[in-house]
Amino acid sequence: MTEELKASIALWGPPRSGKTAMLAALPVAANAQGWTVVGSSTGAFGDLTRTMIEEHKFNEATRVASDHTIVFRGDARLSDGTIERIMVRVSMRDVPGEAYNPPRRVADYAGPQQSAAGPSASGTLDKQLQDLVDHLAGCDALVFTFDPTRQASSGDTMTYLNDVLARLAHTMQEKGNYTDYLPQRLAVCVTKYDDYDVFAKARRAGFGTQDAQPPHLPRVRREHAGEFFRWLCEDDPDTHNAADVRAALLAYFKPGRIDYFVVSAVGFGLHDGRFDPDHDFSIVEPVPDGVTKITGKIRPVNVIEPFEWLAARMLEEQRA
Repeated sequence: MTEELKASIALWGPPRSGKTAMLAALPVAANAQGWTVVGSSTGAFGDLTRTMIEEHKFNEATRVASDHTIVFRGDARLSDGTIERIMVRVSMRDVPGEAYNPPRRVADYAGPQQSAAGPSASGTLDKQLQDLVDHLAGCDALVFTFDPTRQASSGDTMTYLNDVLARLAHTMQEKGNYTDYLPQRLAVCVTKYDDYDVFAKARRAGFGTQDAQPPHLPRVRREHAGEFFRWLCEDDPDTHNAADVRAALLAYFKPGRIDYFVVSAVGFGLHDGRFDPDHDFSIVEPVPDGVTKITGKIRPVNVIEPFEWLAARMLEEQRA
């Protein structure tokens, strides 16, 4: 018997942080774990997956605000070890990167205790950002994508995090559902594990391992993912300013309701049928027209796991 989870999960993150690729890879990752897609909101969602699998390229940057919803059915492991078959809804409100601007919002950041009137709407882009916040406020759990490659090159994750968290806290406060922390559960996903630099950092710092079963794909296990995220934010000299990102998430979300995952939407290439870190494993190739090409079979790593974890925890709360 399948129990429908009376809750929803929103996927959220800065522009080009891997959230659209992660959403597009969800059906592939779900099927590999025995989950099935039982519904989606629009044909546009299927186009996201087809672009990656059939056209072998990543989806272009978002230029127009769009909504995507997908419903999954699969087995989730509860805290007592039992397996329950559940149905869960995942949604994403995608807005153009410009909607997070102007950066002056960063100067207005006052931490999780901020209240008062909240940010005012100003123009179409500002409305799109508020629509995103309203979407997140209507969900029971959030998946946040953190891209260490973007943080290393731009150091601007906080620019996109600050205003959303302040607005979300204000919106939940108006609903009477915000005291010390936001009520949503949170899964923090370190994305682009297949990137050479991200993979090498995890390996050198002792967080990486490989599956025992063929094709022996690499991964950072869930029990080590939180410490890897902390290491990236606080100890890695390349991901500057990331300590503020981790501090903000811990300030707004109750620590016991956060978990961490290290994911790759496309996965790794194989050598002689197995993963070999000493051979070229990247299946991502930039091309002159600016659209990144995918050169091999997609093998998502840890993509379904954050949604499974959130669904299991929320099912337990639903039954309590």
